[in-house]
Amino acid sequence: QKNGRVKPRHLLGSPETAGQRGLGALGGLDGIALVFEGLDEEVAGLVDAFGNIVHARIVEQPPFLTLHIDRHQPMAGQLAITEWMPNPALVSDSAGEWIEIRASAAFDLNELQVGDAALAAMPAVTASTCIPIFAGDHALFAQSSDMVTNGMLPAVDGVFPTGVDLVNSNGTVQVGVDGVALDTKTWTSSVSARSIQIDMDGTQCNAPAPPATAAYNGTDVGTPRAVHTAECP
Repeated sequence: QKNGRVKPRHLLGSPETAGQRGLGALGGLDGIALVFEGLDEEVAGLVDAFGNIVHARIVEQPPFLTLHIDRHQPMAGQLAITEWMPNPALVSDSAGEWIEIRASAAFDLNELQVGDAALAAMPAVTASTCIPIFAGDHALFAQSSDMVTNGMLPAVDGVFPTGVDLVNSNGTVQVGVDGVALDTKTWTSSVSARSIQIDMDGTQCNAPAPPATAAYNGTDVGTPRAVHTAECP
């Protein structure tokens, strides 16, 4: 990708990691080595797939310049937990629980952690390539990514690590990165087959009953990975 100060003449590397995707798409990848042939200019102002300045460090000097590009992780205030299902009815809790987040900025979902009273040490998303989410988008984390197992959820972005459990009462749910919670929500009770949602104004309630909010699988009411269809009463 050309910018004001860097114009690579030839991008070396496998098609999967470089040749077919370009620097812009690779900006969110962690540990990817991009090798540019014949560069003698100072490297500055590289922009990633999200439009952010890439934090890159020079590993090897020209004529083969290798940049190590850091993953673009979310910061506090860039995501919020907007809905979760602690007590599904179509399938068991251990199969059908889920958490939804909404992004207010662009970042890579990789390395995001989910948890209950504590964040799980193992991230919920560990792909080898960047999994971008943009402002206004929703992402879904669940006990399983299998629709048959999880109660017919839409596409799941990350799976709960072993031990994460959304209890039916006096519960906590959190999402974070590098062991630091970026958002935490709590509840005192839940209703079977109804998600708990957070409105844009911060109001928390059980998802309004049908027909205001539909059952996404014919039994469980909620709007996983989508905008709420009804606000809290």
